Amino acid sequence: MTNRFQKYLPFLTVVLIILLDQLTKLWAVSSLLQIGDIEIIPNVFYLSFATNNGAAWSMLAGQRVILLLVTVAALVLIFFILRRGWVNTKIGRWGIYFVLGGAIGNFLDRAFRPGGHVIDFFDFRLIDFPVFNVADTFITIGGVMFGIFIIQTAIQDHRRNSSGDGDHHAD
Repeated sequence: MTNRFQKYLPFLTVVLIILLDQLTKLWAVSSLLQIGDIEIIPNVFYLSFATNNGAAWSMLAGQRVILLLVTVAALVLIFFILRRGWVNTKIGRWGIYFVLGGAIGNFLDRAFRPGGHVIDFFDFRLIDFPVFNVADTFITIGGVMFGIFIIQTAIQDHRRNSSGDGDHHAD
């Protein structure tokens, strides 16, 4: 039973991220839109309703079709990478699962919400940071995890090549 659970854990994690993202966005629409900001830490962190019809920092604002196509291409690439088994560490694979769940969460907003607006509500005001959501959080954490995987892989490859285990050809 444990083996079967572990086999489906990545899929369940992605689904859980999507559900958490979509449920919190529904809450933001039904609550925050009505009541306004909720102060969590004064002058630092609030829950505030916002929408964004672009990508991070409103890049490509209003370019719904392009954003949808880029997301589909990224999802296809992610599935290809997973299928090929190119990511061979837990931190790398979990990073991809987190990005996958977050990307699908925001994709659903862009595809099905009027105007392709993504719902945001985490408002970190201390440094005037853009308002973001659960999907964005998982994309960021997953990206950092995947970055760690890439750095670890590069270091291992460098060590292997510098120790004489790699293929060296004399010219």
